[in-house]
Amino acid sequence: MKHEAFPAEGGCDCGAIRYRLASAPLIVHACHCRWCQRESGSAFALNAMIEADRVTLLRGTPELIDLPTASGAGQRVARCPHCRLALWSHYAGAGPLVSFVRVGTLDEPDIAPPDIHIFTSTKQPWLPLPADVRAVPEYYDMAQEWPAESLARREALKPALALWRASRVWPTLPDRAPRRSVRLRELAGDYGIARLDPGAAVPDWAGGAGFLSVSRSADELSITCRQEHIPSSCTASRDWACLQLVGPFAFDETGIVLAVIEPLSRAAIGIFIVSTYDGDHLLLPRSELARARALLRQAGHVFVED
Repeated sequence: MKHEAFPAEGGCDCGAIRYRLASAPLIVHACHCRWCQRESGSAFALNAMIEADRVTLLRGTPELIDLPTASGAGQRVARCPHCRLALWSHYAGAGPLVSFVRVGTLDEPDIAPPDIHIFTSTKQPWLPLPADVRAVPEYYDMAQEWPAESLARREALKPALALWRASRVWPTLPDRAPRRSVRLRELAGDYGIARLDPGAAVPDWAGGAGFLSVSRSADELSITCRQEHIPSSCTASRDWACLQLVGPFAFDETGIVLAVIEPLSRAAIGIFIVSTYDGDHLLLPRSELARARALLRQAGHVFVED
């Protein structure tokens, strides 16, 4: 593997989805199992295994499709919603924490040749492998095959893996509707939601850095902003984190907010939604942010950075 070639970018055929791998993969598999032969339409599948938080979406939002696997545990495939090209998969063992990126979707796939050939017991007989390549009839022992750096990265994943394995609910049938994967951005700072009398003028302190929303009803004037702008004498709920649902979204698009709030609702995490012309902002208790991020990733959503 050409470690010096990373970070590296890739995408789908039509260009609607672009992504970046922040580092070299943990390992690259050439999988010769019958399932990979069928899904790829070829002799084997070439997958780069990498932590999901090292896969950054640069453009577009993939659809997540549930498919069966030989183990019965299922996989979730990220596809372009337009050209339908498969970009990566999440398997049940590590769920949303690890992505199996299709090497052929990299702009320069030559940088990630296979480190090991697996399930060669069902390899096509007309495909000879060089004598010096690493190959195993089925799967392998990671401790024996992975480089030290990759083993250290896996060790760092173990707490999150334990959380996933304790709480996962993974569909095994392909008859579910595609899940909407939403890109989320955490906004800097702590937020507050202030309540003023319904006839009050918008105060001068309602402004400054960060997201701001002002709403007036017959019962109140509500201001959502960075909490350092809210006077201590003002009635307010404080210590909220703010997640932006990265748009823009068309007004007739459905299921966007539901896809995000559903996993949080099941986990009894209270939320507050503010909608704007182009998108939505979700506020949740700062104390629940770490748990919420894990649940949202588990549901297939992606956190992006500025």
